[in-house]
Amino acid sequence: MAARSILLIALAAFLITGLIRADDVPKLTGSTIKTDDAVSKSDAIFCGTILRVALPDFDSEGYSTVGAKVKVSRILKGKVDSVVNVGLGIRYLLGITEQLPEVNHDYLFFAEIHKDDGRIEVMKPLPATDANIATVKKLISN
Repeated sequence: MAARSILLIALAAFLITGLIRADDVPKLTGSTIKTDDAVSKSDAIFCGTILRVALPDFDSEGYSTVGAKVKVSRILKGKVDSVVNVGLGIRYLLGITEQLPEVNHDYLFFAEIHKDDGRIEVMKPLPATDANIATVKKLISN
């Protein structure tokens, strides 16, 4: 009976370790937001290249809003300038490991624009692949 208990504990530890490792793979900011939800909640959706990203300064809850400068190449929804400063929320807590988009890479940005001060907060970036752009265009038109 003791051997069986030890085997069950070892199996559980192995499975839990595997789950933790699987979620340790870094994801882009906003990774928990579904694309269709991001489309419906966004004031603007645009493609652009990250020109600059500030370093995150995490608070005690493992969250940081990071500033980034983006050169806009295409607008799919809403209105934004040709170069914009945006805020990106990033989390590193409770098994959620997010990474910032990389400088000089192209992304699709799903953004909320604050009516009071015009601040642009990106809720979700995605790599700006032809497939992602086509999917988002379909979601916008529905």
